[in-house]
Amino acid sequence: MNYGKLAKSVLVPVVGGSPVGIFATRNSKEIYDKLKKPAFAPPSWTFPVAWPAFIRLWE
Repeated sequence: MNYGKLAKSVLVPVVGGSPVGIFATRNSKEIYDKLKKPAFAPPSWTFPVAWPAFIRLWE
C-alpha cells in the first residue's frame, strides 16, 4: 500500500475543503435563528444529543 498517496488523497480534500466549509457556514447560526419555525420545532440543542442515537439505530 502506498501510504504517501493515501495520505495525499485524504489530506488534500480535507485541507482544501475546510476553508470552504468555514466560509460557507460562517453566518448559518444567525440565519437559522432568524427563520420562522413552527411551534413543534425542537430546540437547537436536541440535534447533537439525538444524532448519535439515530446513527446507532441505523447501524
